[in-house]
Amino acid sequence: MEDAARLRAIRSAVGPDVALRADANRRWSLNDALSFGLQCAGLDLEYVEEPVMDPANTLAAFHCTTGVPVALDETVDECAVRAKATGTAVERALAEYFEPTFGVVALVLKPSVLGGVEATAACAAAARSRGVNVVVTTAFESGVGVATCANLAAAMDAAAVDAAAAARAEDDARARAERVASAANDGDDAVPFRASREARMRLMNSIDRGTFEFGSTGDGLDSGGDGVGGGSFWEDERSRSPVASLRAMRHGLGTGEWLDGDAVIPPAAPLASLPGGGVGVDLGRLPRDLVVSNETAAAANVGSSSAGWGVESRHEVRTRSGVYSFRVLDSGNTPPFTPDSDSALAPPPVVFLHGFMGGAEDWNAIASAVAPERRCVAVDLPCHGRSRFVPSSKRADADDADDETTGSHEGLSVEAVAEAVAVLIAERVCPAGAKGAVLVGYSMGARVALLAEANHPGCAAAVAAVGGSGGIRGDVQRKMRADRDDAMAAALAKGGLAAFAGAWYRQGLFRALASHPRWRDGGVARRRCKIKNFESSDGDEEDEDDEDSVARDLARVLAAMSPGRQAVVTGDDLARIHRGTVGGLTLLAGDRDAKFIATARAMAADANAFLEQDEDGGDGVEVVTVPGAGHAVHLEAPEGLVLPILRVVRRT
Repeated sequence: MEDAARLRAIRSAVGPDVALRADANRRWSLNDALSFGLQCAGLDLEYVEEPVMDPANTLAAFHCTTGVPVALDETVDECAVRAKATGTAVERALAEYFEPTFGVVALVLKPSVLGGVEATAACAAAARSRGVNVVVTTAFESGVGVATCANLAAAMDAAAVDAAAAARAEDDARARAERVASAANDGDDAVPFRASREARMRLMNSIDRGTFEFGSTGDGLDSGGDGVGGGSFWEDERSRSPVASLRAMRHGLGTGEWLDGDAVIPPAAPLASLPGGGVGVDLGRLPRDLVVSNETAAAANVGSSSAGWGVESRHEVRTRSGVYSFRVLDSGNTPPFTPDSDSALAPPPVVFLHGFMGGAEDWNAIASAVAPERRCVAVDLPCHGRSRFVPSSKRADADDADDETTGSHEGLSVEAVAEAVAVLIAERVCPAGAKGAVLVGYSMGARVALLAEANHPGCAAAVAAVGGSGGIRGDVQRKMRADRDDAMAAALAKGGLAAFAGAWYRQGLFRALASHPRWRDGGVARRRCKIKNFESSDGDEEDEDDEDSVARDLARVLAAMSPGRQAVVTGDDLARIHRGTVGGLTLLAGDRDAKFIATARAMAADANAFLEQDEDGGDGVEVVTVPGAGHAVHLEAPEGLVLPILRVVRRT
């Protein structure tokens, strides 16, 4: 197995004194995990994180067969979600995994997922009382957040001495019992349990030495007590390892770049290479004259917001189809553009368009990463979230009074919504003189983005279509798809949103999303049912709309915006979009989404055939696949989508 071979090569290169940990991210079947574990014999792994796809049913088999110690990460997140839903403590949901047969020696804890510092400390205390260690990890945090997590790790280490002693006493008692069992059973059955005990002892002893490392991908957060305020933390006399000379760095999530600055001056979490190898955080006190860095931190308005990166606002636009009241999340102006600067030099903002049954919040992870660099605007499309549409004429409603599901609002067609989005960009998003916005659309939103620039040239500075298409060709195929969408719309209007959402996300297209740790067990369907109306019927305070009304509105959208009804975006149209925008056209799909990878490649081939006829065509339309994602790339692998989006943005 290649992974085991790589670890052997690493162990050979760094020697026996460097602690090795591995993370499988639940990518292995039980057979693959067993193969890995058996080939790793003698490598002295501290643990392997999430080695199997189905830990509840196969983790014990993995550990009892291989003896490899285990750490839990995604399993902790899932237990946290279940605990929140049922009102129980996270540690209770995790209790079954503390049994020795699972071989769990560490939990990877994310304070932002578990609900804060106190919840994390409680979970850590419960784990350590059972002889299971903890690793505090970070994800989206700035230096301020990293410093908080590092101090939390140090505090928990300081409180863990008694727990470590108790765990050692318990393990000693278990070891004596195992020796008796080993003598009776020739020792075979006791091997995994001895391995678990030895792994726990190594981790517990490391706490006593003050060298236990708390970290995440790219963040090594040493929690050694001597490190508070400097001191001997930086003067460790341990022999230098081959990795001791690595420079201190913190990895930018999903960008492939290194973060040179921090949100505050001086840095809240200064990093430095440890003499014994790895990277540590100096836990000295922050100075009183701490200031926010204008270079690395974007200002944020405090207001009505449902996302950390943007403030909620509403914009009304009028077209020939009617009045669209759009609810958006807006990060506001970001450097280098200010209201007093030359608007012609303003960098194009980024406008995010969601898919069917989605909302502006679907883009939170992506927008949070892009907002420090560009203004970001995420839009609730008509009849989604808190956006609404009032047609210019009620005639269509009257004509189709007996059928509320077949697109009776002509203003809900892809063409009409694309026109409304183009007007929104021109009138409300882009300052005078700015050359359009970077349109990032997913699925239905991608079709809107493509038609917006195709029918209204100049509204886009670039287009990134994620899991999108240009519509369906062929009269027979178009009618079949329109009829299918009409039938599904009728089922939605009749059966209600909850039943429909569950069935919708059981489609093969969403198989990867349905199995994702964050969205499995119907999580995404439940999220889709939390849709609120724009305002109450009396026009005053916002009110949660009744399910029947929401279902009817979404049914109209499903029928009216069917790919079988929209105008086809041809290869010539795609070529014009690519030529006519500063940042060009980029087509993206998850590498597990075979259907839309094929669609994207066919669209690119059609466009590039026209571009090749143009002497100034330049580079062709690019197809980008995002690793580890299916159709809903922005929900399944936002960290993998950030860099491709930033590449598009930086071309404008």
